[in-house]
Amino acid sequence: MIGDKRSLLVAALLVAMVLSGWQLYQSHRRQAVLQQQLLTLQAELEGLRGQLGTVQQELDSLEQSSVKGAIEEANSAILSGWEALLETVEGELSRAREALEKEPPPAVEAPPRLQSPDGTDRT
Repeated sequence: MIGDKRSLLVAALLVAMVLSGWQLYQSHRRQAVLQQQLLTLQAELEGLRGQLGTVQQELDSLEQSSVKGAIEEANSAILSGWEALLETVEGELSRAREALEKEPPPAVEAPPRLQSPDGTDRT
């Protein structure tokens, strides 16, 4: 009877070990398949990123050559010109203000008196 229990226990342990081995084997196989899928998806992602970069460059090129791009560039150039003009005018005004502050104010002369034909003075 003890021999039967022992052989039954050994058989149960052997079955448990075989099942554990089979489960481990299946787990490794599944991991290998998933690893291969991951590598495939990473390669596909890199390809798509390259395509995205190309499309972005084409889009940028189209935007620059489009009417909207030309208008934006022209607006930018006009605004830059106006800013430069305003800076120049402000600089000239500052210089003129400094020059006026350095010069003494001119002496105010009385307006000349004019004589009218009837002999009265007029200003």
